Amino acid sequence: KFTDLPQKTGHVVVITGGLRGIGLEVIRMLLECDMMVVVGCRKVEQGEHFANKMRMEGTTSGKLDFKTLDVSSMESVRKFAAAVKKDYPRIHVLINNAAIMYVPYAVTPEGYESQFATNYLGHFLLTHLLLDQLVATGTEEEPTRIIHLSSVAHLVGKINFDDINYEKQYYVSYKSYSQSKLAQLLFGLYLNGILKERNCNVKSYVVHPGIVNTEIFNETLIKRASPFVLGLLFKPPDKGAIPIVFCAVSSQAKDLDGCYISNCEKKETPVTKNSDQLQ
Repeated sequence: KFTDLPQKTGHVVVITGGLRGIGLEVIRMLLECDMMVVVGCRKVEQGEHFANKMRMEGTTSGKLDFKTLDVSSMESVRKFAAAVKKDYPRIHVLINNAAIMYVPYAVTPEGYESQFATNYLGHFLLTHLLLDQLVATGTEEEPTRIIHLSSVAHLVGKINFDDINYEKQYYVSYKSYSQSKLAQLLFGLYLNGILKERNCNVKSYVVHPGIVNTEIFNETLIKRASPFVLGLLFKPPDKGAIPIVFCAVSSQAKDLDGCYISNCEKKETPVTKNSDQLQ
């Protein structure tokens, strides 16, 4: 579904992991909205390369700023948040986009399993570190927005509270990924409830972009065995970006906060049906 791209001149959006796949297409659309897009990425020089390429391809509106960020590192998240707050006291949208999927077992230097750290913990921390700016920026007429990228994989997810890092059991990559996406969903729903209770003009959305043919599938069996199948069955990145941008800027999404959004529509899952238990 197509989403309108309203002009948001002067508005600041912060996005993690925007240099490939869906994130790159999200940035293109946000620039068309004439927004200031602050991108957290591991390689700033690569970001500047993409910026030049987009300008050469005809994207003339909006502004870009690239700052170093490794979402799997809590130290890096803290440094990134400090740099963002220093340069941008007002933040209108935060998009927690960066993710890894089905990777071999690895533990971050701070001791967290890599998928859980990258997909959930880093974004959990970043959201809290930038929350004051988001709260201060939001108004009743135009609330600020937080976008959490979850996945249909949350349906088979289970939070292993006794063994978050999969140290006591055999590591199954898809289980860890599903756990991290379920955690993002739970956090997004819970946060929205807290913000409403405190009468904050900030809305929290949980978005499933669809099953999109991006580099995130590089470690999967289907990509290695039959890479052409992904192009036939899965969405292209520009289509996967649409529901994210829809929640970030569209007036039609204003009342869809606290929901699980797929294809720009509210979808019920077992978690959202019992979301009142999260409060």
